[in-house]
Amino acid sequence: MQFEKTGQTVSVKLAPQLPANHKPGAPAAAAGGLSTTPTLSWACPLELDSGALGRLLRGSQMAQLPPHAYFPMGRAARLPARALVDFLAAGLG
Repeated sequence: MQFEKTGQTVSVKLAPQLPANHKPGAPAAAAGGLSTTPTLSWACPLELDSGALGRLLRGSQMAQLPPHAYFPMGRAARLPARALVDFLAAGLG
């Protein structure tokens, strides 16, 4: 992952011990001491407020990266999904 601090971009290699694709799952695992997790503060405010989670890389922000869309079914993706991505791409531009 890339972070920015004082105008410098820093790359940090993370090796997750417990991969999770469920938004509450990763912060819960980190709060339980199973792993660290890259997440946003709005995704785990209770854990941060209670002290169950702490911030690493204070003063840093995630580097600006262009958005990407992933279609697991490739070109067979449903038309509404493709239409939404096209709409968002035009708006983000």
